[in-house]
Amino acid sequence: MRHNSNDSNSSNDLIIPEYLLKKFPFIQTLIVYSNLIMKSKYDFTFLNIILNNMFRNLSTEERGFRYEDAVRQFATSLYILGGRTAYEFIRVNIPAFLPTVRIIQSFIAASDNHLTEGLFNYEKASDYFNSIQSTIGFIAEDTTAVVSKVTYDTTSNKFIGFALPLDNNGFPIANSYSTESFSCLEEWYSSVPRAKSLNAYLIQPLSSSANNTSPYLLSAYGTDNKYESSDVISRWHHIHQKFKAKGIRILGFSTDCDSRYLHAMRASLGFFSTFAYDDHPDLFSIDLPRTWSWFFMQHEQLYICFQDPVHICTKLRNRILSETTHLLLGNQLITIEPLLYMINNYSKFDHALVRSDIYPKDRQNYSSAAKISSNNVLNLLQRIPNSLGINIYLQVCKKNMSKKHEMTSLSIFLKDKFLNYFGKNC
Repeated sequence: MRHNSNDSNSSNDLIIPEYLLKKFPFIQTLIVYSNLIMKSKYDFTFLNIILNNMFRNLSTEERGFRYEDAVRQFATSLYILGGRTAYEFIRVNIPAFLPTVRIIQSFIAASDNHLTEGLFNYEKASDYFNSIQSTIGFIAEDTTAVVSKVTYDTTSNKFIGFALPLDNNGFPIANSYSTESFSCLEEWYSSVPRAKSLNAYLIQPLSSSANNTSPYLLSAYGTDNKYESSDVISRWHHIHQKFKAKGIRILGFSTDCDSRYLHAMRASLGFFSTFAYDDHPDLFSIDLPRTWSWFFMQHEQLYICFQDPVHICTKLRNRILSETTHLLLGNQLITIEPLLYMINNYSKFDHALVRSDIYPKDRQNYSSAAKISSNNVLNLLQRIPNSLGINIYLQVCKKNMSKKHEMTSLSIFLKDKFLNYFGKNC
């Protein structure tokens, strides 16, 4: 095959052997659409790096394969996000593309981002804030159930999987389970409870110069969920003070609906509770409208806090699925029967529901909560008898979902409202 360039000089023509085109027909496609590709809005830099790296590797033995930094970074992300099985599936089916799992694991172990269980990495978080020129942050905390298992971390020389004890400030004691004594390990196995949950802290920078900043993982640790609301308040206050010392103002905390966290929120905000931070030097003022006599909140706060809208929506959905709970709205019973009637008597094109949306196996499945409270479902419920209760209930769910999508607007408001103030007073 002869490919003519735009230049009239025939010496610039490229001749491609026919056997090569038969083996790699995509080359002919690439040439045919070359003009469109050159004018495309997409960036093919990474694709070019991948192909060059692959064909260089194919020219040598497997033990001599080398990988560009961009390919290593992509492979690491794929391994972390997709897992080992997905990674191996792609690596085996696309030869010379990805490094072996052993190479990726060594690459991850050699990085500076090793996470130590129970350690709150204020230094690295501060460096991240400085790199994006941000001085304001918002912290989210969440706990998820895990399979109890004890493993040995060779990097930190610690055993991971035991529930970490808490200190006087409510923080996990990071170096609690490091030993070289087998009898000590046996004693831990017989007397120390295993971690049933994983608690994680993320900090989200708020910056006027970077609208799409990623959160930073501040800490993660195993817990047996044995703590008090006083531990939460002490921990939040200590985190606030630690970041203040580094020139970063923590504007607030977000978490789920656990009763201990709710009590900590009430005490922190002075909401029908004794305010935890009277006369604190870092309080900022909140100008509430005078007509909001129904809104019980202190006009001065150290930080604000609220429940995560995603958790609220899934818990509302789970409540109507409960077999032991009966909800009434006036004389209307709030039940899922109208939704089942809708699935059986209306086209799926009208509501997009399936039975697994109403009976999800994953009780934290947010997408099913979003589907059963969609506008199409709410409109169809108006045609179904005895559906007023579930209709109003799902409208409440939808209102909470709108709060999730308004978080970007909240971040913009906080940046515009407080950035200059905190920059001067932190």
